[in-house]
Amino acid sequence: MTVPAPGMDHGHYLYSALPDRPRLLWPNGARLAVSVYLHLEYYEMEQGPTTIRDSRYNSRSAPDVLHHSWFEYGNRIGIFRILDALTAHGMRITVPTNAVAAERNPRLVRDLADLGAEFVAHGLTATEMQHSHMSEAEEARLIATSASRLEAATGQRPRGWMSQDFGNSIRTPRLIAEAGFDYCADWANDEQPYWMTYDRLVSVPNHVLFDDVFTIWDRHVPMVHYPDIIASGARQLAEDGVTTGRFMSIGLRPWVMGASHRIKYLEMALAELAAIPGLWFATAGEVAAHYAAVTAYPAERTREPTPA
Repeated sequence: MTVPAPGMDHGHYLYSALPDRPRLLWPNGARLAVSVYLHLEYYEMEQGPTTIRDSRYNSRSAPDVLHHSWFEYGNRIGIFRILDALTAHGMRITVPTNAVAAERNPRLVRDLADLGAEFVAHGLTATEMQHSHMSEAEEARLIATSASRLEAATGQRPRGWMSQDFGNSIRTPRLIAEAGFDYCADWANDEQPYWMTYDRLVSVPNHVLFDDVFTIWDRHVPMVHYPDIIASGARQLAEDGVTTGRFMSIGLRPWVMGASHRIKYLEMALAELAAIPGLWFATAGEVAAHYAAVTAYPAERTREPTPA
């Protein structure tokens, strides 16, 4: 368990009311930083007996051809539609990447690298979530192995971590910091980056409200509303950003938003975003680095005790 910080039920970060914070300034006077998380994931057709996967994707069949092929549709077809749309509107691309997906899709890794994408460590596969039943050594090994295999496959040492489907143990933020990452993108609780209570680890928010799986897949929001959800959210955040800079992440899966009947709605959303003044399109790593450069590292922090 963790020792709660004041106003909190855990010790991963301190409570911070937005009006009490110093003004956050983005580069070139931007009011809103926007990062697109384009997921590159591999869904195993056959999973081991100890695998814990997101229950949304459970299938009654084994091997799980349905979900394996659905994710592969994204990596074979959908991602190219999305890349065309993102590049047409000048979006910077952050890629939460399963290490196995990078190893199995060198063509996609090359294409993404040529576009200047930033790869973020995202576990080994989409069917292996972190969880509290793992020992600390097992979880630390998963994090380290994911990072080293992703680096070998992409040629980039990942500076950020995003847990598969938000799977965490109570130790995860500390283990991410101890593994040498600069930032994690597991928390949806803010409209600005913030320092966590582990050595110089920045939390870059991961906004489920603008994530295609949570919006389109889980909540069944009609696609016709998607462009306005993204655009109206960005307009409000940019307006709020007059007083202090805001951040917005947009989560995309090739197997969801890259489908032929959905891509036009993404294109509409991106066109509206591109027309909003005062936006800084950046990778999550660029956002974290800027935040770390302009925001003092707190002298006093509440730390999670090392579990016995």
